[in-house]
Amino acid sequence: MSQFIGKSTITKVAPAVYTDDKSENASEIYQGISTYKVLEQLSKYGWEPTDAGQAYTKKQNQSGYAYHYVRLQNRELKINDGNNYEIIVTNSHDAKHSLSLNFGIFRLVCSNGLVLGDNIIEPIRLVHVGKTLEEQVKDAVVKIAEDAKTALNFVNKTSSIKTTKKIRVQLARESFIARTKKQPTEKQIDQLLYVNRPEDESDDLYTCMNVIQENLVKGNYEFDIKKVNAGSNKKFVKYASYKAKPITSIKRRIEVNKQITSITKKIANS
Repeated sequence: MSQFIGKSTITKVAPAVYTDDKSENASEIYQGISTYKVLEQLSKYGWEPTDAGQAYTKKQNQSGYAYHYVRLQNRELKINDGNNYEIIVTNSHDAKHSLSLNFGIFRLVCSNGLVLGDNIIEPIRLVHVGKTLEEQVKDAVVKIAEDAKTALNFVNKTSSIKTTKKIRVQLARESFIARTKKQPTEKQIDQLLYVNRPEDESDDLYTCMNVIQENLVKGNYEFDIKKVNAGSNKKFVKYASYKAKPITSIKRRIEVNKQITSITKKIANS
């Protein structure tokens, strides 16, 4: 279980969580939902924040409305000693994103958070019309309890599947394409499959997925660049390598996470 964080910590890293109004760029009819009010409701059911952050914006006066996230865990709900359920709340106050609750898994051994793909668990979206916020959160908690069973089945099934090298390469290749839109080299596949700690030295599909996800999100792979230099009488070619950048965009990180878990489910079902 991760350590819970309070309002003072969240305010420093994601001030938009505690915004009540909307951006001047939003239309007059736009009515958003304050993230902190959802957190207050979820807290009644044992869900407490463990991490938060928000997207960078060049316009200082827009920082209070930026796209942001809060990750929550529940002391009463966990998969096993190594994995906890997570809810990732995302929102913004600029009319570009609705408030959503995404289901995830937090893996203790690497402090790594997975977000399950929409083909595994559909995200929950809260709206400002119809039911009250309290009623919507109550309904969401009921769905979360059902989603927990789906997440558990996903972990158990993928943990029970022993992978071959061919399957590991397939998962690494398709995950790489999902992030970069490019075909990986053999070197890049090897880098994605590189095990960073003894606890990950297992060939089950769940562990393999986590290894690839961590290396892909953190940019633990390289690109080779071909350089042609012209000398006085001849040309010569050399190659230079540079490390990939980690994914810092909140939205993109969630997207890539969902793509990797969706690919893993497809392989598990094949």
